[in-house]
Amino acid sequence: MALPGKLLGAAVLLGCAGAVAGWFLTMPARLDSATLAGLGSGDADRGRRIFIAGGCASCHARPKAEGEARLELAGGEALRTPFGTFVAPNISQDERDGIGAWSLEDFANAMLKGVSPSGEHLYPAFPYASYARMKPGDVADLYAFMKTLPAVSGKAPAHDLAFPFNIRRGVGLWKLLYLSDD
Repeated sequence: MALPGKLLGAAVLLGCAGAVAGWFLTMPARLDSATLAGLGSGDADRGRRIFIAGGCASCHARPKAEGEARLELAGGEALRTPFGTFVAPNISQDERDGIGAWSLEDFANAMLKGVSPSGEHLYPAFPYASYARMKPGDVADLYAFMKTLPAVSGKAPAHDLAFPFNIRRGVGLWKLLYLSDD
């Protein structure tokens, strides 16, 4: 085989090995069993303070909601960025359109690891990198409070992101660089 053919074969082989390595490096990572065991049952009163301190309603309440309506977490707030427009999702207790069907484990993985119940990376427009150092008990408290909030039907609009930012697997590269619980 001539040298150009050998070089092409080596480049293809190296490219395939890089793609496989990249696939495994960017896999969504879930919480370990020790962290999950530390979640506990949660306290809604403490969770309310975490909800307020975290500013959850600032993104997840309906746009321009006021007063008690800010606890109806239907989402819809558009966050315009250089990457495209992210839209805050419905995180109400609606089992179909919100997070009402999520378990405490699902919620903790989203909060601390940026991983959805279906195993997809969540975009860091949801600031889970800021929550990665929360104590598991605090996450359980927030979950307990979220369970007291009303269910609101209706999905928020989808994100409007340009290529390559619309490929969630790429968020795994971002996480390798910036997501740490240290």
